[in-house]
Amino acid sequence: MAFILTFLGKGGVGSTTMAIASAHSYTQQGKKVLLAVQDSSPCFSALLGKDVGKEVTEIVPNLNAIRLHSSKLLEDSWEKVEELEKKYLRSPILKIFMVQNLVYYPAWMKP
Repeated sequence: MAFILTFLGKGGVGSTTMAIASAHSYTQQGKKVLLAVQDSSPCFSALLGKDVGKEVTEIVPNLNAIRLHSSKLLEDSWEKVEELEKKYLRSPILKIFMVQNLVYYPAWMKP
């Protein structure tokens, strides 16, 4: 049986540390684990002892990790997002509907 376990929190509260500890615990129980994070700090790789990037990296047997870059994925797929917005969110009633909750900020610009 597969399941997804998430750890949420603002930066500095220990969610990445707890995720790594949980991943190691499940690995020791013989489960296969993929640890996927959006943490951009170097601490993630330092805590795992290996450089983790956008490709799946084996940390120890049965424990793999990947760093997701959601803003980059969104930037690369923005045209597709606009097509889906036009197809599913616009209607004759909402002729000038604008997506206001989907805002892309370039990496150099902080919201």
